[in-house]
Amino acid sequence: MARNVEIICKYYQVRERANGEITENTFDLREWMLHVNQLDFQRKYKEANGVKGRLENLALVSREEEIYAFNFMRMEDVSTSYVLNINNPAEHVDIDIAADEYIARNTVCLYDPENGIIMIQCNRGSYSEKSIESYINEFYDEPVCTIVPIFENIDMLADSAEYMKLDVRLANIRNFVPTENTSFEKIVDGINRVEGLNAHIEISLGNARLNDGEVRRTLTDLYNNRGCVTSAKIKMSDDQISGIYDLFDNLSRDTIKCVVDENGGISFERMYGRMYDKYILEHAKTR
Repeated sequence: MARNVEIICKYYQVRERANGEITENTFDLREWMLHVNQLDFQRKYKEANGVKGRLENLALVSREEEIYAFNFMRMEDVSTSYVLNINNPAEHVDIDIAADEYIARNTVCLYDPENGIIMIQCNRGSYSEKSIESYINEFYDEPVCTIVPIFENIDMLADSAEYMKLDVRLANIRNFVPTENTSFEKIVDGINRVEGLNAHIEISLGNARLNDGEVRRTLTDLYNNRGCVTSAKIKMSDDQISGIYDLFDNLSRDTIKCVVDENGGISFERMYGRMYDKYILEHAKTR
């Protein structure tokens, strides 16, 4: 029996990286798309930051607006899927796979190159925005782009942003993966050296500004490691709107309503169709 489900999608911008820095410029993925689309499945496969997988499908959703869709497949060796109902115990879903086969979980994305916006389906256990970023950068000699969150009320990563205070609470810090050669990497390394698991970090310079570039990199790391972050609050300078902002409460997102078929699946075409309806037809995000 078909069911209606609600799926959260979040909005990000693909930013250019230059000399290890995140810039204000958007990074155009179309050249990368053209290259990857010409590769066979084996050459599309990459393992980055412990995630194995590939770009499975690429589609032009709308020629008029030039909107594309990606279908990323994360490859797993073990099935963790169960079926259950209210009255019976859960039963593991047995999947027969050959030695050279994998269990796959997909993530669908909508991409708007004109505005550098990528809308990513939230599918736990599949590709996240961080693993998508790592996958794209694997095709280059050095990282060329960063996928950063879009915020509803204020752009916390803008070049014009001025930071006065950073207040962060971390848990299970062993799993935190900071950007290399950054100030926050040294902080995380220091906590690990004393074998700490949790931390409360408060950084300020009184009435003076913090280093804007280092804070931007830290905010991106905090978001990309949000499973290890219990709280992240940023105080902006007094001449920028006002006050203290929560890194996770201001994320731009939408909820997609979709029909799951009798086998419990949603096709790539159906998913990107509903995402396109939300992004273009129901309301266009400010861009």
